[in-house]
Amino acid sequence: MDKGQEKNDVFYLFIFRRVNVKDNKIYICEHRHIKGLFGRKLELHHFPSDVQHLSIFITSLFLDDKVILIPDPYRFSEVNREAFVDQQEWSLYEHVDTEQRYIKDFLFRIDDDDEDDGRQMKEISNKEDRKRSVLTVTCHTDLYLKEKQNE
Repeated sequence: MDKGQEKNDVFYLFIFRRVNVKDNKIYICEHRHIKGLFGRKLELHHFPSDVQHLSIFITSLFLDDKVILIPDPYRFSEVNREAFVDQQEWSLYEHVDTEQRYIKDFLFRIDDDDEDDGRQMKEISNKEDRKRSVLTVTCHTDLYLKEKQNE
């Protein structure tokens, strides 16, 4: 466990799924609360109706046959609006978007995912099968105009 993580920031669920009589599967779901301090320079592009997208990309060192990142359908992502530094100039929306997708693995990178070197070399030669799960979490902000304050 990392120094910065509290004991209750990580928890596990075990899900038993019976496909048929011969094929039973158990899934281990690890849930993490991710906390961090992120920075981005906000610039005006379409004044006065400019909206900025602030995204965090979460990925794993493991391939998608080992780890799949998905948003929790029962616990929505959120952002602490009080901790937003540019509150005087920018207004941070409460809504947070999440998107699950996959990226192809880099060809020049060799992973230590598996202990079986034969399988590892096979995966490297067949680049189509090498994917990593990515979870994107995005919030939005817009310019805080004086007119908004008076409404």
